Amino acid sequence: MLTGRLTARLEIRLLGAFQVTLDGEPLEGIRSDKTRALLAYLAVEDDRPHSRQALATLLWGEHSDGAARASLRSSLSNLRQRLVRQIVPDGDSPLLDITRHNVSFDADPGTCWLDVAEFDALMDACHAHRDLAHCPTCIARLEQAVGLYQGDFLSGLALSDSPAFDEWRVIQQERYHQRMLAALEALAAHYVSVGNLTKVRGYVRQQLALEPWREEAHRQLMYALALDGQRSAALAQYETCRRVLADELGVEPTPETEALYEEIRAGELPPALSAERPVPRQADGSVVWISLRPSANTDLDRFFNVLSGALDEFGDAKLHAFLPTGAQVPASLVS
Repeated sequence: MLTGRLTARLEIRLLGAFQVTLDGEPLEGIRSDKTRALLAYLAVEDDRPHSRQALATLLWGEHSDGAARASLRSSLSNLRQRLVRQIVPDGDSPLLDITRHNVSFDADPGTCWLDVAEFDALMDACHAHRDLAHCPTCIARLEQAVGLYQGDFLSGLALSDSPAFDEWRVIQQERYHQRMLAALEALAAHYVSVGNLTKVRGYVRQQLALEPWREEAHRQLMYALALDGQRSAALAQYETCRRVLADELGVEPTPETEALYEEIRAGELPPALSAERPVPRQADGSVVWISLRPSANTDLDRFFNVLSGALDEFGDAKLHAFLPTGAQVPASLVS
Protein backbone atom coordinates (compact mmCIF):
# COMPACT_ATOMS: atom_id res chain seq x y z
CA MET A 1 0.00 0.00 0.00
CA LEU A 2 1.38 3.39 -0.97
CA THR A 3 1.55 5.87 1.87
CA GLY A 4 2.91 8.73 -0.24
CA ARG A 5 1.74 10.61 -3.28
CA LEU A 6 3.89 11.01 -6.36
CA THR A 7 4.31 14.70 -7.16
CA ALA A 8 6.85 14.38 -10.00
CA ARG A 9 7.75 12.01 -12.83
CA LEU A 10 10.94 9.99 -12.52
CA GLU A 11 12.71 8.86 -15.71
CA ILE A 12 15.67 6.47 -15.75
CA ARG A 13 17.69 6.13 -18.95
CA LEU A 14 20.23 3.34 -19.24
CA LEU A 15 20.62 3.01 -23.03
CA GLY A 16 23.69 5.19 -23.24
CA ALA A 17 25.08 7.06 -20.25
CA PHE A 18 23.25 6.61 -16.95
CA GLN A 19 20.74 9.44 -16.54
CA VAL A 20 17.97 10.04 -14.01
CA THR A 21 15.66 13.01 -14.37
CA LEU A 22 12.79 14.38 -12.32
CA ASP A 23 10.25 16.34 -14.35
CA GLY A 24 12.91 16.73 -17.02
CA GLU A 25 15.61 17.99 -14.66
CA PRO A 26 18.61 15.89 -13.51
CA LEU A 27 18.00 14.21 -10.16
CA GLU A 28 20.82 15.52 -8.00
CA GLY A 29 22.52 13.90 -5.06
CA ILE A 30 23.24 10.32 -6.19
CA ARG A 31 26.74 10.28 -4.84
CA SER A 32 28.73 7.49 -6.49
CA ASP A 33 28.97 5.15 -9.46
CA LYS A 34 28.26 2.21 -7.12
CA THR A 35 24.97 3.84 -6.06
CA ARG A 36 24.09 4.55 -9.70
CA ALA A 37 24.89 0.94 -10.54
CA LEU A 38 22.70 -0.24 -7.64
CA LEU A 39 19.75 1.84 -8.85
CA ALA A 40 20.20 0.61 -12.43
CA TYR A 41 20.32 -3.03 -11.31
CA LEU A 42 17.25 -2.73 -9.09
CA ALA A 43 15.28 -0.92 -11.80
CA VAL A 44 16.07 -3.52 -14.48
CA GLU A 45 15.69 -6.56 -12.22
CA ASP A 46 12.44 -5.32 -10.66
CA ASP A 47 10.57 -8.61 -11.00
CA ARG A 48 11.65 -9.85 -7.55
CA PRO A 49 13.08 -8.66 -4.22
CA HIS A 50 16.84 -8.93 -3.80
CA SER A 51 18.55 -9.97 -0.61
CA ARG A 52 20.92 -7.47 0.96
CA GLN A 53 23.64 -10.13 0.92
CA ALA A 54 23.26 -10.68 -2.84
CA LEU A 55 23.42 -6.93 -3.54
CA ALA A 56 26.46 -6.49 -1.32
CA THR A 57 28.21 -9.35 -3.15
CA LEU A 58 27.20 -7.97 -6.56
CA LEU A 59 28.75 -4.56 -6.02
CA TRP A 60 31.26 -4.98 -3.17
CA GLY A 61 32.13 -8.66 -3.47
CA GLU A 62 35.87 -8.02 -3.27
CA HIS A 63 35.52 -6.29 0.11
CA SER A 64 35.05 -7.92 3.52
CA ASP A 65 31.48 -8.82 4.46
CA GLY A 66 31.30 -6.04 7.00
CA ALA A 67 32.64 -3.40 4.63
CA ALA A 68 30.33 -4.60 1.84
CA ARG A 69 27.25 -4.42 4.06
CA ALA A 70 28.24 -0.96 5.30
CA SER A 71 28.71 0.29 1.74
CA LEU A 72 25.33 -1.13 0.73
CA ARG A 73 23.65 0.60 3.69
CA SER A 74 25.21 3.89 2.67
CA SER A 75 24.07 3.56 -0.95
CA LEU A 76 20.54 2.53 0.04
CA SER A 77 20.33 5.46 2.42
CA ASN A 78 21.42 7.80 -0.36
CA LEU A 79 18.81 6.38 -2.78
CA ARG A 80 16.03 6.45 -0.19
CA GLN A 81 16.83 10.06 0.64
CA ARG A 82 16.80 11.11 -3.02
CA LEU A 83 13.70 9.13 -3.98
CA VAL A 84 11.67 10.06 -0.89
CA ARG A 85 12.52 13.68 -0.30
CA GLN A 86 12.50 14.84 -3.90
CA ILE A 87 9.75 12.63 -5.31
CA VAL A 88 7.34 11.89 -2.45
CA PRO A 89 7.93 14.54 0.19
CA ASP A 90 4.87 13.58 2.27
CA GLY A 91 5.48 9.85 2.67
CA ASP A 92 7.49 6.74 1.88
CA SER A 93 8.64 6.20 -1.69
CA PRO A 94 6.55 3.69 -3.65
CA LEU A 95 9.61 3.10 -5.82
CA LEU A 96 12.01 1.62 -3.28
CA ASP A 97 11.07 -0.93 -0.63
CA ILE A 98 13.87 -1.60 1.86
CA THR A 99 13.57 -4.12 4.69
CA ARG A 100 16.13 -5.68 7.05
CA HIS A 101 16.70 -8.52 4.60
CA ASN A 102 15.51 -7.51 1.14
CA VAL A 103 15.38 -4.61 -1.31
CA SER A 104 12.95 -4.24 -4.20
CA PHE A 105 12.15 -1.57 -6.77
CA ASP A 106 8.75 -0.83 -8.30
CA ALA A 107 9.31 0.44 -11.84
CA ASP A 108 5.58 0.47 -12.60
CA PRO A 109 4.87 2.92 -15.47
CA GLY A 110 2.59 4.87 -13.18
CA THR A 111 5.48 5.77 -10.91
CA CYS A 112 8.60 5.54 -13.02
CA TRP A 113 9.54 5.46 -16.72
CA LEU A 114 12.47 3.22 -17.69
CA ASP A 115 13.89 3.36 -21.21
CA VAL A 116 14.93 -0.32 -21.36
CA ALA A 117 11.45 -1.42 -20.27
CA GLU A 118 9.90 0.78 -22.98
CA PHE A 119 12.39 -0.54 -25.55
CA ASP A 120 11.59 -4.17 -24.71
CA ALA A 121 7.85 -3.53 -24.68
CA LEU A 122 7.98 -1.98 -28.16
CA MET A 123 10.09 -4.80 -29.58
CA ASP A 124 8.03 -7.56 -27.97
CA ALA A 125 4.78 -6.02 -29.21
CA CYS A 126 5.84 -6.39 -32.86
CA HIS A 127 3.94 -9.03 -34.78
CA ALA A 128 5.80 -12.09 -36.09
CA HIS A 129 5.21 -11.41 -39.79
CA ARG A 130 7.47 -10.76 -42.75
CA ASP A 131 5.65 -8.00 -44.62
CA LEU A 132 6.14 -4.79 -42.68
CA ALA A 133 4.54 -2.80 -45.52
CA HIS A 134 1.15 -4.08 -44.38
CA CYS A 135 1.75 -3.22 -40.73
CA PRO A 136 2.45 0.47 -40.11
CA THR A 137 1.98 -0.23 -36.39
CA CYS A 138 5.07 -2.45 -36.30
CA ILE A 139 7.09 0.05 -38.32
CA ALA A 140 6.17 2.77 -35.83
CA ARG A 141 7.07 0.52 -32.88
CA LEU A 142 10.47 -0.33 -34.34
CA GLU A 143 11.22 3.30 -35.09
CA GLN A 144 10.25 4.32 -31.56
CA ALA A 145 12.49 1.60 -30.14
CA VAL A 146 15.41 2.72 -32.31
CA GLY A 147 14.88 6.28 -31.12
CA LEU A 148 15.30 5.18 -27.49
CA TYR A 149 18.73 3.65 -28.10
CA GLN A 150 21.25 6.39 -27.33
CA GLY A 151 24.28 4.12 -26.91
CA ASP A 152 25.50 0.98 -25.20
CA PHE A 153 23.68 -0.07 -22.05
CA LEU A 154 25.21 1.85 -19.09
CA SER A 155 27.95 3.26 -21.27
CA GLY A 156 30.82 4.49 -19.12
CA LEU A 157 29.69 2.76 -15.92
CA ALA A 158 32.10 -0.16 -15.82
CA LEU A 159 33.14 -0.98 -12.23
CA SER A 160 36.65 -2.44 -12.19
CA ASP A 161 36.33 -3.77 -8.63
CA SER A 162 32.86 -5.31 -9.10
CA PRO A 163 33.28 -8.24 -11.54
CA ALA A 164 29.82 -9.69 -10.84
CA PHE A 165 28.14 -6.40 -11.69
CA ASP A 166 30.34 -5.92 -14.75
CA GLU A 167 29.39 -9.39 -16.01
CA TRP A 168 25.70 -8.50 -15.64
CA ARG A 169 26.27 -5.17 -17.39
CA VAL A 170 28.07 -6.78 -20.34
CA ILE A 171 25.31 -9.38 -20.81
CA GLN A 172 22.63 -6.68 -20.76
CA GLN A 173 24.72 -4.51 -23.07
CA GLU A 174 25.06 -7.28 -25.65
CA ARG A 175 21.37 -8.14 -25.42
CA TYR A 176 20.25 -4.59 -26.22
CA HIS A 177 22.98 -4.19 -28.82
CA GLN A 178 21.67 -7.23 -30.71
CA ARG A 179 18.02 -6.16 -30.42
CA MET A 180 18.92 -2.72 -31.75
CA LEU A 181 20.75 -4.23 -34.72
CA ALA A 182 17.77 -6.50 -35.46
CA ALA A 183 15.39 -3.51 -35.45
CA LEU A 184 17.68 -1.48 -37.72
CA GLU A 185 18.08 -4.37 -40.14
CA ALA A 186 14.33 -4.94 -40.34
CA LEU A 187 13.64 -1.25 -40.92
CA ALA A 188 16.35 -0.94 -43.58
CA ALA A 189 15.03 -4.01 -45.42
CA HIS A 190 11.49 -2.63 -45.25
CA TYR A 191 12.45 0.75 -46.67
CA VAL A 192 14.41 -0.95 -49.47
CA SER A 193 11.19 -2.75 -50.42
CA VAL A 194 9.15 0.47 -50.54
CA GLY A 195 11.87 2.55 -52.18
CA ASN A 196 12.56 5.08 -49.40
CA LEU A 197 16.29 5.27 -49.98
CA THR A 198 16.88 8.14 -47.55
CA LYS A 199 15.62 6.03 -44.66
CA VAL A 200 17.53 2.99 -45.91
CA ARG A 201 20.79 4.93 -45.80
CA GLY A 202 20.03 6.28 -42.33
CA TYR A 203 19.23 2.91 -40.79
CA VAL A 204 22.14 1.16 -42.50
CA ARG A 205 24.61 3.79 -41.32
CA GLN A 206 23.33 3.31 -37.78
CA GLN A 207 24.08 -0.42 -38.12
CA LEU A 208 27.60 0.34 -39.30
CA ALA A 209 28.15 2.77 -36.44
CA LEU A 210 27.41 -0.13 -34.08
CA GLU A 211 29.33 -2.78 -36.04
CA PRO A 212 31.55 -1.42 -38.86
CA TRP A 213 32.32 -5.01 -39.99
CA ARG A 214 28.60 -5.82 -40.59
CA GLU A 215 28.90 -6.95 -44.20
CA GLU A 216 25.20 -7.21 -44.96
CA ALA A 217 24.77 -3.59 -43.93
CA HIS A 218 27.54 -2.58 -46.33
CA ARG A 219 25.65 -4.42 -49.09
CA GLN A 220 22.41 -2.66 -48.20
CA LEU A 221 24.16 0.70 -48.39
CA MET A 222 25.87 -0.16 -51.69
CA TYR A 223 22.52 -1.18 -53.13
CA ALA A 224 20.69 1.93 -51.87
CA LEU A 225 23.38 4.27 -53.20
CA ALA A 226 23.40 2.57 -56.58
CA LEU A 227 19.61 2.58 -56.78
CA ASP A 228 19.71 6.31 -56.04
CA GLY A 229 22.05 6.91 -58.97
CA GLN A 230 25.15 7.31 -56.78
CA ARG A 231 27.21 4.64 -58.54
CA SER A 232 30.60 6.05 -57.55
CA ALA A 233 29.55 6.27 -53.90
CA ALA A 234 28.30 2.67 -54.03
CA LEU A 235 31.63 1.46 -55.41
CA ALA A 236 33.48 3.48 -52.77
CA GLN A 237 31.32 1.83 -50.11
CA TYR A 238 32.53 -1.55 -51.34
CA GLU A 239 36.12 -0.40 -50.84
CA THR A 240 35.24 0.73 -47.34
CA CYS A 241 33.68 -2.65 -46.64
CA ARG A 242 36.72 -4.50 -47.98
CA ARG A 243 39.11 -2.41 -45.89
CA VAL A 244 37.11 -2.77 -42.66
CA LEU A 245 36.77 -6.54 -43.06
CA ALA A 246 40.51 -6.86 -43.67
CA ASP A 247 41.48 -4.60 -40.76
CA GLU A 248 38.99 -5.86 -38.19
CA LEU A 249 38.44 -9.52 -39.08
CA GLY A 250 41.27 -10.42 -41.46
CA VAL A 251 38.85 -11.69 -44.12
CA GLU A 252 37.79 -10.81 -47.65
CA PRO A 253 34.22 -9.86 -48.68
CA THR A 254 31.89 -12.79 -49.32
CA PRO A 255 31.02 -13.85 -52.88
CA GLU A 256 27.60 -12.21 -52.41
CA THR A 257 29.21 -8.84 -51.76
CA GLU A 258 31.68 -9.31 -54.62
CA ALA A 259 28.82 -10.16 -56.98
CA LEU A 260 26.87 -7.04 -55.99
CA TYR A 261 30.01 -4.94 -56.54
CA GLU A 262 30.50 -6.38 -60.03
CA GLU A 263 26.83 -5.79 -60.91
CA ILE A 264 27.01 -2.17 -59.76
CA ARG A 265 30.27 -1.61 -61.63
CA ALA A 266 28.72 -3.04 -64.79
CA GLY A 267 25.56 -1.00 -64.34
CA GLU A 268 23.43 -4.13 -63.93
CA LEU A 269 21.80 -3.59 -60.55
CA PRO A 270 19.45 -6.42 -59.51
CA PRO A 271 15.78 -5.47 -58.98
CA ALA A 272 15.89 -6.36 -55.26
CA LEU A 273 18.75 -6.84 -52.83
CA SER A 274 17.09 -9.34 -50.51
CA ALA A 275 13.76 -10.53 -49.21
CA GLU A 276 11.92 -8.59 -46.53
CA ARG A 277 13.30 -9.25 -43.04
CA PRO A 278 10.93 -10.62 -40.41
CA VAL A 279 10.11 -8.31 -37.54
CA PRO A 280 12.77 -9.05 -34.89
CA ARG A 281 11.66 -10.87 -31.78
CA GLN A 282 13.55 -12.14 -28.77
CA ALA A 283 14.45 -15.56 -30.18
CA ASP A 284 15.72 -18.55 -28.23
CA GLY A 285 18.67 -20.42 -29.72
CA SER A 286 19.61 -17.71 -32.21
CA VAL A 287 23.25 -17.19 -33.13
CA VAL A 288 24.71 -14.08 -31.53
CA TRP A 289 28.07 -12.48 -32.23
CA ILE A 290 29.65 -11.08 -29.06
CA SER A 291 32.08 -8.40 -30.20
CA LEU A 292 33.97 -6.53 -27.51
CA ARG A 293 37.15 -4.51 -27.29
CA PRO A 294 38.91 -4.34 -23.87
CA SER A 295 40.64 -1.10 -22.95
CA ALA A 296 44.42 -0.93 -22.48
CA ASN A 297 44.17 -1.30 -18.69
CA THR A 298 41.60 -4.11 -18.68
CA ASP A 299 42.31 -7.14 -16.50
CA LEU A 300 42.12 -9.83 -19.23
CA ASP A 301 41.40 -12.69 -16.80
CA ARG A 302 38.34 -10.80 -15.56
CA PHE A 303 37.43 -9.84 -19.14
CA PHE A 304 37.39 -13.50 -20.17
CA ASN A 305 35.27 -14.39 -17.15
CA VAL A 306 32.73 -11.79 -18.27
CA LEU A 307 32.76 -13.19 -21.81
CA SER A 308 32.22 -16.68 -20.46
CA GLY A 309 29.13 -15.50 -18.63
CA ALA A 310 27.84 -13.78 -21.76
CA LEU A 311 28.32 -16.94 -23.82
CA ASP A 312 26.44 -18.97 -21.21
CA GLU A 313 23.59 -16.42 -21.30
CA PHE A 314 23.26 -16.38 -25.09
CA GLY A 315 23.67 -20.10 -25.74
CA ASP A 316 24.72 -20.60 -29.38
CA ALA A 317 26.94 -17.52 -29.51
CA LYS A 318 30.05 -16.68 -31.48
CA LEU A 319 32.92 -14.88 -29.78
CA HIS A 320 34.66 -11.99 -31.50
CA ALA A 321 36.91 -9.92 -29.25
CA PHE A 322 39.54 -7.39 -30.30
CA LEU A 323 42.48 -8.29 -28.04
CA PRO A 324 45.97 -6.88 -27.43
CA THR A 325 48.79 -8.50 -29.37
CA GLY A 326 49.89 -11.74 -27.75
CA ALA A 327 46.78 -12.20 -25.60
CA GLN A 328 45.85 -15.87 -25.17
CA VAL A 329 42.13 -16.74 -25.35
CA PRO A 330 41.09 -19.56 -22.96
CA ALA A 331 40.34 -22.81 -24.81
CA SER A 332 36.87 -22.92 -23.22
CA LEU A 333 35.86 -19.82 -25.19
CA VAL A 334 36.97 -20.97 -28.62
CA SER A 335 36.24 -24.69 -28.58
